Amino acid sequence: MRIRSLAFHFLRIRQPAALAEPENYEARANLMWASSMALNTILDAGTVHGCACHAMEHELSAYYDITHGHGLAIVTPRWLEYITNETTAPAIYRLGTKVFGLEEGLDDMDGAKKTAEAVAEHACGGGVINGIRNLNADDVENIYKMCL
Repeated sequence: MRIRSLAFHFLRIRQPAALAEPENYEARANLMWASSMALNTILDAGTVHGCACHAMEHELSAYYDITHGHGLAIVTPRWLEYITNETTAPAIYRLGTKVFGLEEGLDDMDGAKKTAEAVAEHACGGGVINGIRNLNADDVENIYKMCL
């Protein structure tokens, strides 16, 4: 679990530095390490989970012609909101405290809600998802409706 938290931490911390300073070798190296770890199923060893986001996103990117990252940035926070209940809230909240630095001691349901908000803010930093095709709030809303 610690390697997973570290990988996500580096993704959150190093991504802005790597984008802002493309020549910063250390930031880019850490970002690439964290990305490789995030994609490597060794982080899932000993756990059982079903992340429906990836399957849903593949449908989105095929239909809407967006990158996988764009689609995940749109789907993941909404998926977290959708699956949040008394059983899942503690794990979602733990993601928020370990990866996004949310304060500890909140009610699990409140913490899970704040985690989904933190994921959305990080993924969509500033309201526009940058990439080959920049996506604004209207695009995200249309894609979200297509998922329903």
